[in-house]
Amino acid sequence: MTQPGFRFSLQRLLAMRLRAEREASIELATAHNAEDAARENAAALEARRAVARDAAQPQPGTATSVADLRRAAFLVEQLDGTLSGAREAVAAAERNVQDHQWRLGERVRDRRVLDRLRERQLETWKTADARAEREVMDGIARTRFMDKETPVSQRSDEQ
Repeated sequence: MTQPGFRFSLQRLLAMRLRAEREASIELATAHNAEDAARENAAALEARRAVARDAAQPQPGTATSVADLRRAAFLVEQLDGTLSGAREAVAAAERNVQDHQWRLGERVRDRRVLDRLRERQLETWKTADARAEREVMDGIARTRFMDKETPVSQRSDEQ
């Protein structure tokens, strides 16, 4: 859409804003990946905790030693602590994603402002270019009209 002869004075700034938007987009994707990994880790820990909790429950009709029950209860407590940390990591990852989404929104807004300014300047340039072209064409038409209206004898006297 670049017009020959049109030059946007803030093109460098627009390119920098576009680059910043791309970088923010990449950072957001990275934050989403980290959030997904944190969620998967928390889900895996929850599954391990459920298995350990089921193992800590004595089965009806079977004899389970107190040491086995204590060991299973200790494992469940350890997994509860680890799971709590994993949930905090998920919450931190969610906040990080929200922060990156906000940053990307800011970058997009900054670029769009310059895009709109560029479009306005391009339209102004096109209008001025069309006006100048019309003036040239009108001048040519006037000259041709005057040449047709001027008798041949007067044209040779003027030269």
